[in-house]
Amino acid sequence: MLNAFNRRGAPAKYQVSGVENLQVILPEGIGDGVTPGPATDEVALPLAGKTEVKMPQSVNFDFQTGLSEKYQLLGMVNARWVDWSNFNVAPPLATLSTQEPLAAYKKDGYAVEVALGKQFNPKVSGEVRLGYDHGTGAPLSLLGPYDSIKSLGLSAQYKLTEQLSVSAGGQYMWFEGGPVDTKVDGRVANIDDGTGYALGMKLGYHF
Repeated sequence: MLNAFNRRGAPAKYQVSGVENLQVILPEGIGDGVTPGPATDEVALPLAGKTEVKMPQSVNFDFQTGLSEKYQLLGMVNARWVDWSNFNVAPPLATLSTQEPLAAYKKDGYAVEVALGKQFNPKVSGEVRLGYDHGTGAPLSLLGPYDSIKSLGLSAQYKLTEQLSVSAGGQYMWFEGGPVDTKVDGRVANIDDGTGYALGMKLGYHF
């Protein structure tokens, strides 16, 4: 049986140096400072500076235990809470233009995942996994346009030798959409619900 509980530090702030380029459309009669241009002219405004990034703290809980020795069943529970309301990425030019950080979340989030594993024989084992990510609440972020996520995963492992194994798995996800708003003009966009999937394969060597 494995029971793990850990906390990933207090919120931290970082500063990253970089250059921002903002594309703007000039009004009719205003050009690049040399010749006037039409309303479709675009000018890049570069700005060198430091971007502030605030990283959140998180608390993780991982637990697994044998459920049945006779049927070779193993149960697992993983849970995570993240202080997403303390996260943001705020480049100075983009933040000044949009009146909000480039990326920020309104609420904290949590995720829970449960899994059931079974060993069919000494060479073959498999797992089914269900997950739920609560998301960070609406309105959604422009860089994170989905709220809660539900997932279903299946995987299997085959031992080629005592040291060598091959694993493969897939996960299907259901994404919940919602409203995305901006502070500049007050417009609201609605993101539809969606689905997605991921496939993976791994070759392992056990020492």
